[in-house]
Amino acid sequence: GCMRMRKLGRGHSVMFFAPPEVDRSIRAFARKEDPITQVTTVDILCCAIQETWNDIRQRAPYWTQQG
Repeated sequence: GCMRMRKLGRGHSVMFFAPPEVDRSIRAFARKEDPITQVTTVDILCCAIQETWNDIRQRAPYWTQQG
């Protein structure tokens, strides 16, 4: 997928769709809870990275036990 995104920003764009609960989560993370305030790609990526880190921290003990 990354190779297909090489022209992103040069004639191509990306659009994100999310259910209301995910939108609320991203807005809370980005401190943009006002529905008028636009969420940016950076907000979405930062929230996704943070959620990934949280998941890794939570599951790491189980992974180490399994070897």
